[in-house]
Amino acid sequence: MNPSNNPLSINELLCSEIDGTLPSGDCTTPPFIVKPGSLYLDRPIGQAIDHRGAELLLHFKTVIAKPWFEVTDPDFTNEALRRAPRCPLLLYSLLAVSSSHKSWFLDDPDIAQDYARYGEEYHEKCISLLLPMLNDSESITDGAFLACSTILRWYEELSAPIHGRDDARHLLGGYASVAESFRQDLPWEGFRQAALWIHLRQDIFNAVINQRVPRTNVNRLGIDRSSSPTDETTWAKRVLCLEAEVVEYCFSHEGSSIQRYTSLEVRLEDWDRQKPQTFTPVFYQERDPSQGVSFPIVSVLLDSCVPEPPPRKRTKPMEVLCVGLPRSATESLQTALLKLGYDHTYHGWDIVYETPNYSSKWRRWFGSLDGNTTITKEEFDEVLGHSVAVTDAAGSVFAAELIAAYPDAKVVLNYRRDLDAWHESVVKTLVSVHENWALYVLSCLGKAPFWGWHVYERFMWPGLFRALDGNIETGIARNGKWVYKEHCNMIRGLVPKDKLLEWTVEDGWEPLCKFLEKPVPDGPFPHVNKASGWENHEAEVTKRYLMSALSGVAILSAVGIATGAIVYKTMW
Repeated sequence: MNPSNNPLSINELLCSEIDGTLPSGDCTTPPFIVKPGSLYLDRPIGQAIDHRGAELLLHFKTVIAKPWFEVTDPDFTNEALRRAPRCPLLLYSLLAVSSSHKSWFLDDPDIAQDYARYGEEYHEKCISLLLPMLNDSESITDGAFLACSTILRWYEELSAPIHGRDDARHLLGGYASVAESFRQDLPWEGFRQAALWIHLRQDIFNAVINQRVPRTNVNRLGIDRSSSPTDETTWAKRVLCLEAEVVEYCFSHEGSSIQRYTSLEVRLEDWDRQKPQTFTPVFYQERDPSQGVSFPIVSVLLDSCVPEPPPRKRTKPMEVLCVGLPRSATESLQTALLKLGYDHTYHGWDIVYETPNYSSKWRRWFGSLDGNTTITKEEFDEVLGHSVAVTDAAGSVFAAELIAAYPDAKVVLNYRRDLDAWHESVVKTLVSVHENWALYVLSCLGKAPFWGWHVYERFMWPGLFRALDGNIETGIARNGKWVYKEHCNMIRGLVPKDKLLEWTVEDGWEPLCKFLEKPVPDGPFPHVNKASGWENHEAEVTKRYLMSALSGVAILSAVGIATGAIVYKTMW
């Protein structure tokens, strides 16, 4: 079948991609003629969408759209795909963002690089079509133009490095579209309205980051801003408008009156009191200026409910507990145990990486470590049920509780012979993450990053190293070495000698295999997670947090930001 002779609609392309019936071969998009400044073609260009294009449109529809573009209008994606066959501008923006996003999650670096390049090429084609339209008042007020601007803005956020510069150039197209729509007094309806609310979220987020006033006039958006009962998307739009007003209040160069402050506070409280149950925070903690916490911590998701992941069930017995502190060959042990036939060893990185994420449960368990609380085997199994061994943070911080819960498991005390070298390694790694401001900011914009970062940086590490003021660097510097020694002594006192192996990575296979009654494998003992390994992990965590944060920005309730912003204004 020659696709150039058989034009397909977007839906047909997506169905064909799912069924695997699309032709394979050269993945290049055939050229088509677009008149300068023209937004739509006279006929659909389905024949110009090849196998790769269909794959990328499917990726947008099934992976990207729901968390990032459909929060305030679930029909956004359907309308975008409906118009794309006749709108090259919109089509190229969809292909660009899908290519770039997909490149982040491919295991093969060469293929990932190809998709990143495709994204850049689609982006350049899109820009070449967009620029001539900026002077066409009819084109820039079309919903497809504004939708394209929001998609390209997300592409821009996705492509900007964490510590780099974000010029927010694609917000300018959105501003031009909104301003011209206001000038012509056009109604906010249909596709234009769906794209508007995405643009508003992007405007607010960029305004907060740059401490400026949002440029979108929320008083002209044609929305019922009362507290009358309505659907959740309208409630989300109401609070977005309130958020924009609060950000304007905080960063306006003009004087902000007490009356204005009181009015905003009352309206926020009214929204919070009458909002649907689906906006209930999954976590809330009051601000504590004495501890350097100036804002309240609020984690709110728009989902109808945010239950914890289902409890796991144990199918195999817990066999090995590796209870040495982090930076004591824990990842090397994990790799070695896998080679010895232990099919899953739960590592500290699991707390950050695993899906679904159970880190909130680890947080609660840590909060219960008062010396009198017992964490039962059944409770541990809810998280560790799929594991036959444990190591790193989970194994060491909860060593006493795990030893009590799994009395038949063998215990390995993995340690470092050179205490100074261990201390230096901990400072270079744990302190590095704690001082990474980007990870902290990103952690506030999604449920999994929130728990993944805070369970370590606010609870586990300060508690383990007795950092009463929350300063991990100071805690490790003052207490790290004696905490290490006391931890090892505690393990020796808890575990009978016939069930305990004191082991260092220099010991290699022989003593470990003898203790576990396993044959010695061929090949050298694995040595992983040296300095470069940790840096790779930190980069991967940053990437994952960025992805989740971009989603979180789309669905974050404004109450937390708005309340914190008012507090900020009153403090300064």
